[in-house]
Amino acid sequence: MSEYPTDHVPGTNADSAATDGGTPAASLTPLAQQYLDQTRPWVRFMSVMTFVSAGLMALVGIGTLLVAVLGGVPATGDEGPKARAFAAGVAAGQAFVFVLLAFVYVAPGLYLARYATAIKRLKANATAGGLEDALKHQKSFWRFVGILSVIGLAVAAVVIVLGILAGVIAAMMAGRS
Repeated sequence: MSEYPTDHVPGTNADSAATDGGTPAASLTPLAQQYLDQTRPWVRFMSVMTFVSAGLMALVGIGTLLVAVLGGVPATGDEGPKARAFAAGVAAGQAFVFVLLAFVYVAPGLYLARYATAIKRLKANATAGGLEDALKHQKSFWRFVGILSVIGLAVAAVVIVLGILAGVIAAMMAGRS
């Protein structure tokens, strides 16, 4: 016998009474519904903030690209057109990274927006399907963030190793001259 009661778990025998032609009602406690209601505005806020951040990153990327293309990137020193072209290439690379990150930011914003909408629908019509939908969007958000975190840690590790290697090579080159 389970130590957890099943009378408030969607999909169990306690939930078998259909409310809308076959879909069982979600048995949320009033406190559970209150927690979801209190969470929804924050989920919506973070969704909007994510979209705003993505838009700002895209604007910075486009602005950086325009500066690079229009030749507004000054080269340090008087190395000539070769250095200026290199500086423009670096600025274009930075612009690409900003625009790429802007696109990456859109996905978690969408997951959060869908989660907030599903919570709102769940309050209006508490069905097991509605609860599953809300939890599906929350799961998708956390899965995406988790995968992104692992990728970020891997990129950080590679950058650290490359930085150490560059330092060692620079020290060896300086020791030869």
